[in-house]
Amino acid sequence: MWQPKEVIQQINAFARGVVRDQAEKWILGYKHYLGSCTPFEAELWGILDGLLILLNKGYNQAIIQTDNSDVKAR
Repeated sequence: MWQPKEVIQQINAFARGVVRDQAEKWILGYKHYLGSCTPFEAELWGILDGLLILLNKGYNQAIIQTDNSDVKAR
């Protein structure tokens, strides 16, 4: 009998994040409904959304921090 090698969990997800300055003071927060996707995809969308917001506000450098070990490992 055929069995899938890996089951990929789909969730209704939001991408969200916080942008802070060099002194770690809050600049802005954001949230974006994604619909059905994997937790890995949701984490990457959150990073992309944050980078696009920073670019639109004129920033040209960023440090990305995540607590998602799957994103860090890939």
